[in-house]
Amino acid sequence: MAKEQIQWALSGMTCAGCAHSAHSIAEGTPGMEQIQVRYASGSFKATVDKELLLHEAMARLLSREGSNWMGSGNSALSVALEHYLNGSADKDQADLIEEALTDGNLTLSDLRVRAFKDAARHIKMVDDLIHRQHQTIRHLQRSIDSIDYKSRLIKRMDLELAALESKQSAKEVPSLDAKPS
Repeated sequence: MAKEQIQWALSGMTCAGCAHSAHSIAEGTPGMEQIQVRYASGSFKATVDKELLLHEAMARLLSREGSNWMGSGNSALSVALEHYLNGSADKDQADLIEEALTDGNLTLSDLRVRAFKDAARHIKMVDDLIHRQHQTIRHLQRSIDSIDYKSRLIKRMDLELAALESKQSAKEVPSLDAKPS
């Protein structure tokens, strides 16, 4: 299996909870290992088994294409596909894959190309979701800042009003040095 160390910059993480969420999503992805998400530096590192990710995407596509006849589920199809691709499939597994390809009107190279496109589409959807969440968080932060600014402004106005009232009351109280008119 072709394993590769990947590193991405993740912008938009505003707390350790964001990093934990990204870690949980990656942890649930087959083929991802040694996952590290750092909130402070905005980095994501993982070891990825690219072939396993591709095989999973191919199995999902075959399962979708052959949904009318597929009774054994995606995991059996995934195992059969992996054995088929590395040449160690038994007759039943080979028949299962060939039947799925035939029913889906696909060749193995078509399936690989469609799996890459499907994986890219999923990555784009996740990226869009993260972007929307980031925009929402920025909007909420601006709202909080606005509320904080308004409360500081009201407090300042209260202090200025208190200062004016104390000046006014100081003018109204006659001092001992004042001469009667």
